[in-house]
Amino acid sequence: MKANGRERRRHVRLRLDLPMHLQWINKNGIVSSKSCNSSNVSAGGVYYKSKKELPLDTDATVVFNLPVNDLANFRVLRTRGKVIRVEKPGTDRKGIALEFLGELKFSAVYND
Repeated sequence: MKANGRERRRHVRLRLDLPMHLQWINKNGIVSSKSCNSSNVSAGGVYYKSKKELPLDTDATVVFNLPVNDLANFRVLRTRGKVIRVEKPGTDRKGIALEFLGELKFSAVYND
């Protein structure tokens, strides 16, 4: 969205290349999934590039694998999202935007 040459977004986007896993139910009622990497992430959604196009309004579970560091014991971030935009349909590298629908939930990693 641009107004007067400026972007008007509700959330700041961060260029993050995070491993992520998507799972959804396809039009035949079969659970499908794919692994990919994010291009950018905000509090409101994620954008990624993919060879596989997802139809608009597809509802998916989104799981990010976060890097582990000494400051946090969290490894996984999970939420639900909906496909709101597909860029370059019909090409071999589509850009897909998912809007987050649910609360972002962290899962802890426990060290034994």
